[in-house]
Amino acid sequence: MRDIIHMKLLSGRRIIAVSDIHGHADVFDALMKKIRFSEDDLLVIIGDMIECGPDSLGALRRAMELVRRGSAIALCGNWEHFFYEWFMDDGANEALKARCLQLMEEDGSCLVSQMCRELGVDFGEHTVMAEIMPRIRREFSRELEFMANLPVILDTGDYFFVHGGVPALDEEALRGMDQYGMLKNDCFADSGVCFDRWVIVGHWPVSLYDACMPNSAPHINGEKRIVSIDGGMGKHRSGQLNALMLRAGKPGEFSWEHADFLPRVRALDMQKGSENPLHIRWYDRQVEVLSEKDDICRVRHLATGREMDVPSGMIWSMNGEMCATNATDYRLPIRPGDMISVIIETSMGIYGKRDSVTGWYMGRYEKA
Repeated sequence: MRDIIHMKLLSGRRIIAVSDIHGHADVFDALMKKIRFSEDDLLVIIGDMIECGPDSLGALRRAMELVRRGSAIALCGNWEHFFYEWFMDDGANEALKARCLQLMEEDGSCLVSQMCRELGVDFGEHTVMAEIMPRIRREFSRELEFMANLPVILDTGDYFFVHGGVPALDEEALRGMDQYGMLKNDCFADSGVCFDRWVIVGHWPVSLYDACMPNSAPHINGEKRIVSIDGGMGKHRSGQLNALMLRAGKPGEFSWEHADFLPRVRALDMQKGSENPLHIRWYDRQVEVLSEKDDICRVRHLATGREMDVPSGMIWSMNGEMCATNATDYRLPIRPGDMISVIIETSMGIYGKRDSVTGWYMGRYEKA
């Protein structure tokens, strides 16, 4: 895979950054329509086009077509990196199969199963990878070649785009780095690095940066000059696809839009926002279930000792431990007429989103 590409852009040209589409081609299409994307814009897709969603093949092909037209640059994400490596390595066939079966169990589909479906082959436990992989490599050579040639970094002068993150912007030092470390760089905006120009990244769902409430809006750190834009599409129920809009020659001028396919309702009652909320994030997700009534579990968060109510569908077991992720006890500030995106409709109220922030609404509502 290529490392760094440089591109000089006409001052004022609109740059649109999108990351972590994760197989949600329909949400991507809706977002492009919402922001009125045109061939005059430059779309930068910052990796992870595939997996964790229903249409990885469609998302990959949309990116391929936009790159072919010259209106987009697609960068490599950690998912493209290791899946391409597995696709091309016969010794990884069983590891690839196991990962794909896991993805199918979690998400109902994966890139390999979608490729097999196009070939008229049913993918599952019975699949003999040594038989199907040569055919996949042959029939999907264009898609595999596209993944093989994805650059890791785009440098426009004003902006530096990379999927995960980098320790510095020195090009010589970066060329000596392991690529995967630039693609999978967890919690990058909290890593302590600072830059003299803007670095735009995906990979780490932005809701994980807030310990109080899940906020899926782009995370802009002006002091460090880092913008994280992964809205968590395909990673959790409140996920959304964000588009960060920039202008060449005007660094630091940001606007953004998002899309998701959550149903919406109209609030009928006033609700004040709550104070001192807690957000249970995936890396401190262990809870103790205290009680369960209807579709609500009362849990104690082991890391903080705090108790909260969580929709029972968000409680799961891992290695004998009970977990809850992306859960919060925050009550959204709501006025009558506000639109709320519904994540889960429960007997206690709506667990939903308002202005990309996840929380509870306990009042009356009507279908939008």
